[in-house]
Amino acid sequence: MVAVIGAGNVGSALAADLSYLHEDVGWGLVPWMHLAAAVDCPTPTIAALVQLASVINGLDYARQGLTLQGMGFTGRTVDDTRAHVGAPPHG
Repeated sequence: MVAVIGAGNVGSALAADLSYLHEDVGWGLVPWMHLAAAVDCPTPTIAALVQLASVINGLDYARQGLTLQGMGFTGRTVDDTRAHVGAPPHG
């Protein structure tokens, strides 16, 4: 068992293999990363965290997490996407 601050004892050999990490990266950071890319907004820190978590856990979070297709955003223009999330028009 591994002691993780704020999580108590975790029954896993790797502290990184936590359901919290899977949820926060796959269903938190990944959607923001994809939405930002769809509206031409770079997110280098989010992309780096997603990549790091992917390497640590041997998963492709960018593909296995919540994608634009999973959110129903495929086929939208930048301005359509920005309007849907309440952002001003691009450019």
